[in-house]
Amino acid sequence: MQKLGYGAVSTDKEELNLYKFGMIHTPRTDQAYNEFLNEGIRHITTEFPRILMYTEPDVIVAELVPPGRLGSNSELVVAAITVCKVIAFQWGIEWRDIADSTWKAKVVGRREATKAQTRNTVFSYFPNMADQHKLLKKQQKADGLKAEGFPADITDAIAVSIAGTIIYDIEAQERTGTESEREAQDSTRSVPALL
Repeated sequence: MQKLGYGAVSTDKEELNLYKFGMIHTPRTDQAYNEFLNEGIRHITTEFPRILMYTEPDVIVAELVPPGRLGSNSELVVAAITVCKVIAFQWGIEWRDIADSTWKAKVVGRREATKAQTRNTVFSYFPNMADQHKLLKKQQKADGLKAEGFPADITDAIAVSIAGTIIYDIEAQERTGTESEREAQDSTRSVPALL
């Protein structure tokens, strides 16, 4: 609810391209829990459609967050994901959930990858982002802030997007292959001549 990272990845001739990335950030205040929940939902319902307009996704892949898994914050996490899912359905965009161990294994090669391992793997896919990360850290340090660079929520979201792109493309190729095989079989059938 407070930090919702996103990353849009596309494929072009089997090459991954990082299209857009960022974060929907709802600042935490001294508001009561219900007020913060309502404000977060209001913020997401404004910002998430903007992201959809920028990225025009074919499919959205989100990390599956089972209720109760994150303790006291699980309601906020589930609420944020649910709001996004409803908006995606309203826009007619396919939504898929992926477990954290699945995307980590697919992208990083380890089902229990750390935040640093995920970040470094994302940077290996997109070296320009690594350069931007270094520049951001320098700027943060110059501004007297903690030099963190891009938040882990963003690099995690990009990793989820990479995994989704890989999985979605494989499924699309399998469907295309199946359709091509069916067409080949259909073409071998006898067709009555029309005179």
